[in-house]
Amino acid sequence: MNLFTHELTHIFLSLFSGFIIWKLISNKQKFLLVSLISGIIGGFLIDLDHFVDYFLAFPYTLNINYFLKGYQFLKSDKIYVPLHSYELILFLLITSIALWNMSLRAKRSNPKQNLFFTSIIVFILSLSMFSHIALDIVDNELPIPTYSLIY
Repeated sequence: MNLFTHELTHIFLSLFSGFIIWKLISNKQKFLLVSLISGIIGGFLIDLDHFVDYFLAFPYTLNINYFLKGYQFLKSDKIYVPLHSYELILFLLITSIALWNMSLRAKRSNPKQNLFFTSIIVFILSLSMFSHIALDIVDNELPIPTYSLIY
């Protein structure tokens, strides 16, 4: 898959993640935009960590053509993508569950209701990040452990 199609697929999966969770959990109009933005942050803007690779390979310069063609990966033969990690997804998922539980215990208190929405946003971030990594693994034909910080 070419880069444009790959990134377009990331955007679609990101928006889809936000939309599905919004539809299942909230379905309130005012929360739709927040859900979609959360999906985009988790599933598309996660690729900003590729700039780490670029600047390690080509310090003090930015050639957007080199960046888009992935020359940084060829030069260094290593990939540093800290946002692309199962551990970060697991951390966000656990955080989401903890916030959800805290919001259920404090349901009567209005300020605590913000915990509910925050838990949903964090869940959407983790879901869209997972969809991003899953697509990268399939599309780039990478071994599954590739995106583990521990690995």
